[in-house]
Amino acid sequence: MSSEPQGAPDSAPEHGAAEPTLARGWRAVGKGADSVHTEGEPVTDPPAATADDDDSEAKSFAGDEVVHDDQPVEAGNGALLGIGILAGVYLLYVIGWFIGGNRLDVVGDLLLANGPIYTIVKWTAIAAPAVWFAVVFVLTLRSRTWVRFAWLIAGVVLLVPWPFVINWESALMGGVQ
Repeated sequence: MSSEPQGAPDSAPEHGAAEPTLARGWRAVGKGADSVHTEGEPVTDPPAATADDDDSEAKSFAGDEVVHDDQPVEAGNGALLGIGILAGVYLLYVIGWFIGGNRLDVVGDLLLANGPIYTIVKWTAIAAPAVWFAVVFVLTLRSRTWVRFAWLIAGVVLLVPWPFVINWESALMGGVQ
């Protein structure tokens, strides 16, 4: 039986044990961080801004890679999950406008007195949620995440498929389903 307590670290590394290494892009911190080697180039802190920097070459640091302002900002896991949920809501809105628009065919023909005009308006309303999502997604690629979510949530509020939600058909038929 040995005199050392169980679980105590050996003072010398085991024979054949390799030195600890980190993958590129990671930085060791804390006690013993100096002895950890990084594969490839080590992560460096961003350089301090100087008065000679001009705005045309504005740069920001993300990890160890220099990101230029003309490149899209990568979204985190929470942002990707939120965008996926909002994309599902927009898809449901497209389906809701399709169902609601088809329920209002008779009323649309009576109000607009011309079938083709109602058809154009109906298909524009059906496409509006998908177009809104695509335009917001493309135009906010280089914006902060909260800006993208603000515009997407504004679209969720503005593009509610009211004909589907209110069920105009039953209201026009006197409540008969």
